[in-house]
Amino acid sequence: MPTLVTSPRALLAALVPLLALHLFAVPLIATVPDGQRFQTPDAIVIALATRLSVEAAALLGLHLLAKRGGVSRRSAYAALGAIAAVAAYAITISVGWWPRLASEGATITTGLVPAAAGALAGILYYQVAGLDWGVEPPAVAAPGQAGTASGPVPSSYAGPLQVRSSATAFILTALGPSILCGLIMFPSLFGSLLGLNGISPKPLRTGQGLLGYAAPFYVMLLGVPSTAAPTALFVWAGHALARAFDRIDYRAYALAGAAVGAGLPLVLSAGRLGVAVLPFAMLGAAVMSVYRRLAGLEPKPLPEHVVVTRPETLVPGSHPARQGHRVLLQR
Repeated sequence: MPTLVTSPRALLAALVPLLALHLFAVPLIATVPDGQRFQTPDAIVIALATRLSVEAAALLGLHLLAKRGGVSRRSAYAALGAIAAVAAYAITISVGWWPRLASEGATITTGLVPAAAGALAGILYYQVAGLDWGVEPPAVAAPGQAGTASGPVPSSYAGPLQVRSSATAFILTALGPSILCGLIMFPSLFGSLLGLNGISPKPLRTGQGLLGYAAPFYVMLLGVPSTAAPTALFVWAGHALARAFDRIDYRAYALAGAAVGAGLPLVLSAGRLGVAVLPFAMLGAAVMSVYRRLAGLEPKPLPEHVVVTRPETLVPGSHPARQGHRVLLQR
């Protein structure tokens, strides 16, 4: 039974949503009593590195246990990622490596946020790592068994393929640009709101000051799903375009994303945003390449069954019986 590959690249990819969550939490450190010693740049970098190291070690350890037990399901890795994130959350807060951002009585419920990010991290690891078949390569099934519905499932396949329409890949691909834009916009949004509200940079623990500090965080949390929805439609359009030409290679998906990305600003602005064609085309090519990597391949579905009441009608389209009508002389 295949298991997941122990991949450093997949582990780094899995840490991206966790890093995004921690970066969102950095401006909130100044609002809590426990965040006094985490406000300098060095202290913040050390705290982030420590938290990510603990989460990486926990995720890697749980992956090795799952690999030893032969577990290779996506749902299992989502659960393992959530467990790793919650364990790192509990360890770093109890030891004092990360400030306690939640008030007394809300520590457990606040742990649901890293649990959700950890589940996303586990799914990312599953998607990027790939399967490990061990020492023996997968056996090639006999030609007579490849198309039988009742025979054993073949270990390899040489038939027609298509790129999967994966809801998980759609979500992950759509969330990537949204999280990246959020990380870029969050510092300026946070600074502008502080200046607009006249809030002092000193730590504020209660009252309207705390709401002012938390406002950018909630704005970005609302912005991520609102920007991910149109991105998902963009990915769907590129995926449909590549499928229309029956292409499954990475180059075709990058070209499909570039075509959709280049046409999007022209269509929405009636041709007035020609300057945005190249950036949107580059972004579309990158996004669709990521979707192609995350979605993977699947065999093309078989045609639906044909219900037959008269067996003599089972003749091909080029048969003379399909080209005209047979004349019967009635006597």
